[in-house]
Amino acid sequence: MDDAFKSISQNIDKHFEMIQDHLKDLNPFETVSMSRVSTDAWVNTQRRLGIDIVDAKADFGRPFADTISGYEWTYQTEQQQIDACLQYFKLNFQSAVPEVKFQDVSKIQQFLTSRLPLAVGFKGTSDIVGTLSTNDALDAVRSNMVFVIELKKDPMGGAFSNTSINQANSQLLCANHYSTNPVLHILTNLSNLWNFRWLSPPGQILSLSAAYPSEAYRLMQMYVEKRTVNVE
Repeated sequence: MDDAFKSISQNIDKHFEMIQDHLKDLNPFETVSMSRVSTDAWVNTQRRLGIDIVDAKADFGRPFADTISGYEWTYQTEQQQIDACLQYFKLNFQSAVPEVKFQDVSKIQQFLTSRLPLAVGFKGTSDIVGTLSTNDALDAVRSNMVFVIELKKDPMGGAFSNTSINQANSQLLCANHYSTNPVLHILTNLSNLWNFRWLSPPGQILSLSAAYPSEAYRLMQMYVEKRTVNVE
């Protein structure tokens, strides 16, 4: 675990310890699905943890020509779609991060469910994860995550909804609770909308958007190498 991630992880753990006694006197907190986290629920959690969300920009160094085609969504069953998207990641991004294994976790309903004493309990999973584990055992996959990937087909208005952003934030927090590695969250339509989120001290979630799969390729490669992204 690198120093930057360890610092913010310790801060979050310290906060949990501080509110633990207080929470014992409260009614059990509400547990909501990550796909239905309201803005009020997320803001309450964010306030309790003292987290700020900061927009960031990456310096790619030069005009970036796209070299990876976006995914073409077709009418399929949900599982067929996940399988096809998983193959898309393996085909186009595996060379950037050869040590990472992309894996479908969409059917493991409690994969990211939080056991933390937050204002709101989060339950659910994501679509795909990238793990450094070669062991398919659930605990091994979860404790070695570096990517959590949530897929959104054709977001309305050409932008991700607040619900999708709240889902991404809650998935990011829970993934970092389970993994021994800093986790990069990827929210994407696999074409022109790529949003990346990761924890950064002191108490920040950095959010960075990209418009091309090839930019995503570089960011994923950078994150695995450095456990962070160089931002402006």
